[in-house]
Amino acid sequence: TLLTPAPAAGAPPAASHPSIIAAVSSRCGEKILLANSARHPPGLHTVLAGFVELGETYEEAVAREVCEETGVVVDGGSPTYVGSQPWPFP
Repeated sequence: TLLTPAPAAGAPPAASHPSIIAAVSSRCGEKILLANSARHPPGLHTVLAGFVELGETYEEAVAREVCEETGVVVDGGSPTYVGSQPWPFP
């Protein structure tokens, strides 16, 4: 477990890094892109996720992360924002 020291009294809150999680579907809508990672047990596949870089839109982050993690190029304009969650990641 990674422990971080408590912030000093009056210190600004820790930075929150915007992140994305993406369910990438095939053009026909019948398949979803999943990835596996050396960090996960064998046979475990997950949707893709990553951090949004400075100046990047959420949609641009999805396209970049998908390409970086899988080599799949996302069609321009196809990422669609669906919603957000109220808790930080990680």
